[in-house]
Amino acid sequence: MGNIQEVRYYERTGHSVGHGFLEYFDAHGGLEVFGYPLTEEQQETIGGWTGTVQWFERARLEYHPELDIRLPKVQGGRVGAELLVLRTQN
Repeated sequence: MGNIQEVRYYERTGHSVGHGFLEYFDAHGGLEVFGYPLTEEQQETIGGWTGTVQWFERARLEYHPELDIRLPKVQGGRVGAELLVLRTQN
């Protein structure tokens, strides 16, 4: 993901943020917006899409290499919409 080789470790949660996620994290508010990382980068399947994600206290970031070159490859997940669907199903 990207050319950035920096990885930032957060002792508080024992997880790191690196590569394209770190670039996005820093550019869009960092700890104040996303909170601390709760996982490392990992593969997940979400609604038929499989890709690299990383969970934070207040967000899920997703890496989308398939997107048009003009769009950012890292995007915030639609966690609120997903939770609302789950709530209405119960």
